[in-house]
Amino acid sequence: MGEMSLEKRLCVRFQIPGAEIKYRKESTFFKKSDFGSEPLPLIDLSRGGIRFFAHEIPKFDSHITLRLFLPDEPAPLVIEGIVRWYSPNPDARYKYQIGVQLLPYGESKNHNPPEILEKIVALEDRFLSETEPPDNIPETV
Repeated sequence: MGEMSLEKRLCVRFQIPGAEIKYRKESTFFKKSDFGSEPLPLIDLSRGGIRFFAHEIPKFDSHITLRLFLPDEPAPLVIEGIVRWYSPNPDARYKYQIGVQLLPYGESKNHNPPEILEKIVALEDRFLSETEPPDNIPETV
């Protein structure tokens, strides 16, 4: 009898060529930090998370706000999430890969608006068939 393996992810990752990220660390105080000055390359996106390259590591388990700049869109998507992992990046240009779990979708506080999920689903439909996961980037949690 063969073993059944469970899929690690419920959400499919896909790439968006030319997409970039800026992020800001959220604070519990009144003043919010600025978004970083340099756009960072998006590695991949799913309904549940975002992976991108970075020069610095945001604090693990910290709440961050991301601006996702898409090639054919005039305004960025603003998405909130929690930093869940980071790993060294073999590429010399960026030191790290950062993994962010997106906050749930809904109308409540500490949720991403449902419209963000709708946009991600539309992007998934558009780009999933056009791109394949890169061979040189290791799968992580």
